[in-house]
Amino acid sequence: LQINTQHSIDEQKSAEIELMLAGIYINKHKYALAGTKNKNALVYLNKTTNDNANIEMHFKAFMNQGRIFEHIDSSELNTKHFIYNSDNKRTDYKTELKKRQITPINIFNATKKSIALNLALLSYKYAEELLGSFDSEEQIHKSIEVRLALGNLYLEVNDLKQAKSYYNAALSLINEH
Repeated sequence: LQINTQHSIDEQKSAEIELMLAGIYINKHKYALAGTKNKNALVYLNKTTNDNANIEMHFKAFMNQGRIFEHIDSSELNTKHFIYNSDNKRTDYKTELKKRQITPINIFNATKKSIALNLALLSYKYAEELLGSFDSEEQIHKSIEVRLALGNLYLEVNDLKQAKSYYNAALSLINEH
């Protein structure tokens, strides 16, 4: 029996490249292009073996996805409002929020912006679900990153109680370690 690992290596390298390009586009504020590259990365990652590098890239892809949704022009949103969940399956964001018992973000008179921010919220929550896969030191750093992103998201929608809660959680982790 001969196992072909070349396909998996190519997929992983492709995912890595797509994630790097997504990061560049995020930094250049080209969120639509970043979204395309990030989605490509998730598709490639789904075809690879589930190892530490894959988990790291999934985490990065979900954090990227959150940043993209936070900043994307809401007119560019797909009318179906699907998100790729942590199992890399397309799902409706409302179903995902309900399943996770997360209160949706609602901005009065800004339906598309509310949708985009809920998609960002879910993306950060998907990243949070991966934290247990990292060693303790890396888990702390990534946990701080997720909590800061969630704090920023809630600050953006003026939910100061939630923002403060996430910022305090990040500060606690920083002070403990």
